[in-house]
Amino acid sequence: MHMYEDNDKIQQVAGRALVTMTANQSLAARLEIDEAALMAGAEMTEDPLKDFRSMFSSGTVVEEWQNGKPASRVVFVPENMQSIVLKDTKKNTKKGRMMPLKSVAHIEMGLGKGHKKRMMGKKAREDCAFNIIGQHQEVISLTCSQPADTERWVKALQALLDTYLNHRKWLVKNS
Repeated sequence: MHMYEDNDKIQQVAGRALVTMTANQSLAARLEIDEAALMAGAEMTEDPLKDFRSMFSSGTVVEEWQNGKPASRVVFVPENMQSIVLKDTKKNTKKGRMMPLKSVAHIEMGLGKGHKKRMMGKKAREDCAFNIIGQHQEVISLTCSQPADTERWVKALQALLDTYLNHRKWLVKNS
C-alpha cells in the first residue's frame, strides 16, 4: 500500500480489508474452523476424476516391490471405484492384490519400505517410486517406468482417495 500513501480513500479501504481479514482469521481460530476441511467438503460441480478415469480402467504395468525385489503387476481401479488392484501380468492369472479405498491412509512419492535394496539385486529408482499406505501402516511399494508416469499415478490416486473421502457421488460416473 506504499504506492498509494497519498490516497486517503485507498488507505481507508485497505485498512478495513485488513481488519476484516484479521477478524475472520481470529473468529475461525476461536471456533476451531479448519478452512481446508471446509473447502474439501464444499460441493464439487465438475467430475474430479475426469482426467483419470480411462487410466484407472485400462491400468498400467508397474513393478511391485516386496523386500527389495520387484515383480511386474498391472495396477488399475475397478469400475466400482472402491479399491486399488494389482494383478500379475501373466495372461491367465486370476489372483491379485487389492486394497479397498476405505483402508488407504494416503499415497506418497518416494522410496518406501518395500523398495529397500537387498545386498544383491536391482535397486528401485527413487524418482519413479511411490507407495500406497494403509490405515494400519501396511505399504504397497510401486515403481513406474518413468517419473512422469509416477507423478500422474500419484496425482490420480490422491484425487481418487480425496473423492472417496469427500465427494463420493463422483466415484461412479453417471453416463
